Amino acid sequence: MPGDDNLNNLRYGEMQIKGEFLWGSNYTFLVEIIHEQETIRAVYKPTRGERPLWDFPSASLARREVAAYLVSEALNWKLVPPTVYRKKGPIGPGSVQLFVDHDPEYHYFNFTAEDHQRLRPTVL
Repeated sequence: MPGDDNLNNLRYGEMQIKGEFLWGSNYTFLVEIIHEQETIRAVYKPTRGERPLWDFPSASLARREVAAYLVSEALNWKLVPPTVYRKKGPIGPGSVQLFVDHDPEYHYFNFTAEDHQRLRPTVL
């Protein structure tokens, strides 16, 4: 599915909470988004559920997540899934990011050399 379609679905689709991710410091929900006869899954992080951090302004996580996506795209890294800010959500404003299926057994400590190389620009 092209990226623009994902962004439009994330921005304008009807959002329904399907579950909550329990292991994290902020409220994070799995949502289903329906837009123009297409259904996608996404991760919704309402601002209201954000735990304050000493090193970031309060209630800024959602916009920082969108900024991470925009920077990744601008630099052609393609590392952050499509992410938008929505003023209205089931629990108020927050970020909405395309859900990416993953293998929890595959992580940084067992990445291939190619995976590590792909991440290299983010630390330089």
